[in-house]
Amino acid sequence: MNIISRISLEIDRRVSIGFVVIMAFILVLSFSGVSLAVETTSSMYPVLERGDVIIFKKVEATEIRIGDIIIYQSSGSKIPIAHRVVGILPNYEGFRTKGDAVPYVDPEIIKPEQIKGKCIMFKGKPLVIPKIGLIKYPQEATQALYKYLVEKKTELITTKTRLKSDLKRKKEQLIFFFRILRYHLY
Repeated sequence: MNIISRISLEIDRRVSIGFVVIMAFILVLSFSGVSLAVETTSSMYPVLERGDVIIFKKVEATEIRIGDIIIYQSSGSKIPIAHRVVGILPNYEGFRTKGDAVPYVDPEIIKPEQIKGKCIMFKGKPLVIPKIGLIKYPQEATQALYKYLVEKKTELITTKTRLKSDLKRKKEQLIFFFRILRYHLY
């Protein structure tokens, strides 16, 4: 088996293991009181990208602070929206929100009963599973897969070139070592 075949098998194995780990992670999350939502727009770019699966937890309105990213059900949409809180009305009667990539504040005041939850943060960033939600969008999923495969092909070519170079260097070192050994033996 040549080196490229071994590298391909290793990449396949890692991708398979990664998929199993992600699925196990989602299963554990589903039993731990958190929920998932798919980011369907680019309004929160670069913090959230279209197709990211957002991990969030149900919270009371009084736990929400300015700067938090909340997931809510807009009165005119069936799709959950993830936007940042930029204002809180007195007594937590409502919230003003805005997408990070949008220059204006959302016109709708979000009532506490519309809120599904707040993004779980990890090291100052929302906890997401990148791009998994693109499965809902076949054309974008195909483009993302193509981009991923091109990146992996580039990595393979780079790895192949590096391995050839390393192999050549090791060969030269062995030849040098045997020359020195032969010199000292005779």
